[in-house]
Formats: sequence, structure tokens, C-alpha cells
Amino acid sequence: MRYNKIISDISLAETLSEVLDKWRYYSDDISGCRLIFAGEGKNHFQGLDAYRNFGKSVHLRSLFHSDKIFFIDNSILKQHEKSKQIEIPIDYSICFETNSASHLKALMEGSRDKIITKLAEAIDEIIRKDYHYDYAFYLIENAKKFSKVCNNENETASTFAKVKAMELFRTLNRDKYLKEGIFCSIFDDETLAREACNSISSVLIQEDAPFQKVHETMYLLLLKMSIIHLSSNRNYRKKAAEFIEFMMTELKTIFVRELVIAVEFFKSGQNLSFFSRIQRKCGEVNALKALSNMAWDLTYMRFLEKISETGMGLNARYFVPFALSCDNDLMELFDLYPIKMCFFTSDNPMPIPLGKKSINTYLIENDCYDENIWSEYRTRPKSNKRLDVSRMICDIESMLEPMVRNN
Repeated sequence: MRYNKIISDISLAETLSEVLDKWRYYSDDISGCRLIFAGEGKNHFQGLDAYRNFGKSVHLRSLFHSDKIFFIDNSILKQHEKSKQIEIPIDYSICFETNSASHLKALMEGSRDKIITKLAEAIDEIIRKDYHYDYAFYLIENAKKFSKVCNNENETASTFAKVKAMELFRTLNRDKYLKEGIFCSIFDDETLAREACNSISSVLIQEDAPFQKVHETMYLLLLKMSIIHLSSNRNYRKKAAEFIEFMMTELKTIFVRELVIAVEFFKSGQNLSFFSRIQRKCGEVNALKALSNMAWDLTYMRFLEKISETGMGLNARYFVPFALSCDNDLMELFDLYPIKMCFFTSDNPMPIPLGKKSINTYLIENDCYDENIWSEYRTRPKSNKRLDVSRMICDIESMLEPMVRNN
């Protein structure tokens, strides 16, 4: 990618002043690019913390490591030169994942177990601000339950009920809730059901299903991590080297967040609770199902990065999504790789997130960095050949099966 060296240089900046100096230096070469930068401090999220817990099981997270964020592109800098105060249309949105979606329905039905009580506390706080709410990722993850290949009517009905509950929340009568604590939509029940159906249809008609493909890649990466970890008792450094080699030679690219997760897995094993279900003799069906579900967690993070670029069809210039989650394992992943910057370039359909700590620094600190390997990767000609991820998955699944067989 033609922006690699520029992005690498800008990523070394630690302060807003350094970022702006580097951006201005490269401004002619990065026309059309944009950047979100999280500095030190706290001010920009209008009352929402980038890192907030409600009890032990309900969490509100931004992708970024701090609440103080800045939006940078050539147009903004030109406007800023003319006027020190400029208005940037920004949308702050709460994005439900599957666990929080399920608990939201239970909350509306009157359930008050420990988790739902804390979810009610979180809802009560965020609903007092006029944020946008979306559940697009829940629809993406559960799209197959509404497709023609799904023969389970009960499962489809249950999923639709959750979609309808989230649509109610998205169209909540805030005044009635604030005055009486009652969940009801501004729409009647018939309109609410129709809006829920429209939301489902909008996901099903997507021909390219981009996040289904992301999920497939994340599943492949998790399969490979699991095979490397279960195949031997080698130390974590050797396992990390094998995983890096796999990404470099087979995938032709480095997935940085997933590399960090892999190293932590190789170091901690099942003590990293995200991987607690992946053990020897856990059973083939259980392992593959668990890895597929885990891959959706990784896809969710990619989803949040992607919609940071343009939002969900809104008119905002930038979009800052928050994860509202009741999934402790998912939050474990957020905490492993907090983001300092997110680049949006004209030649890449996905944003480029950069961690608070560079991948080189992280690997050096964990004694997993080999300059010879990385030098070879940087100089190796890049291939435009499309990867056959499905074939790779079949091959790797067959390697995992004997490792987790429970008989």
C-alpha cells in the first residue's frame, strides 16, 4: 500500500503537536486521507468515558485508549487556519453486541438479575444523552437465522423478538422513560415490527456480505492460533514465530491486533479467558463452534473500526462508536489492544488501527521480535492474488480435529 511509510512515520508521534507537524509535512501525499488521534487527557466524549464498567459484567468501551480525541484531515486543517474554532459533525453512537442485545430484551421484560440490573444502570445513564443507537452488528452476526437455509422457526422467532426490542430502544420515547421509567417506542407495535423487518432485509440483501468475509478470516486466524498452541509444549516465543510466519507467507499480511492476541494466548493459555473453551479433548464440534463464535468477537472490533470512517449512513463527518457489552471475554480483547490512531486512506476499504504501543515495541518487550524476519517481509514483493480462505480453513480444521477429539 502506497501510504505504508507515511503511516509508519506518523504513528511514531506521541503528542497532538507531533502528529500535526507530520501530517502537514505529508499533506500533499495524503490528500483524501483522514485520521482520528487519541491523545492524553479527557474532554471530547461529551460525558461518555472511553473505559467504563458497570459492575463486573457490563461495559462501555471506545476503541481508543483515551477520551481526548482529535479529527484530522487536510480540509479540517485548512479550515482551522482560517478560523481557530470550527464545527465538525460527529456522531457518538452506542453499538450493541449479541450479549447486550439479548440482555436488553430481558431488561424490557422486567428481569432484574445481577447483570441486567447493571445494564439498567448503564442504560439509565446513557439514555439521558441524545446519542444514536444501532444494532447493525447483531443483524450481521445473526443474518443466517433469517435466511432460507435456516429451518429452525423457534430460533428465527426468538432472534426477531430481540431485533424488535432493539428497534424499540432505538426509537425509544425518551420523555416517557425519563418520567416514568417505561420502555416504549415512538411507533406503534405494527410500525415497530415493520421497521425491524426493514432492518433485517437491509442486511440480507447485501450481496458482498463484507463482514461475513472478515469473520471467515478471523476464524482462520483463531484456528491457526489454536493448532499452534495445542500442537506442542514449545515456549511462547517459538509459537509466536510460527504464527508470524503463517501470516507473512500464507496470508501475505500482518493482522496486528490478532498477533497481539496470539502472543498473549501463547503466554497465558486458557488463563486468557477468551480462549478458555479451547482445550485438548474439548470435542471437535465444541471447539469449531466456539472458535466461530469467538471469531465474531474479533469481527465486531473490525466492524467498529470500519464504521468509524463513515458511520451508519448518517450525515456526520466522523463517527465514534462505543461498544455496550455484557461479554467479559470481548472486553478482554479491547483491553489487550487499545488504539492510539485510526487511519482512513483512499486505497484501503478498511481503516488502519494503530495501538497505543507499536507492534515492534510490543514484540521487543515480549522477546518475539526478529529483525531478519521483518526485514524479509518488508522487502518481499506483495502479491495481488486473492486468497482462498475457505480452502485454507478446510485444511486447518482437519489438523485441529485430532487435537481436540474427546474419545
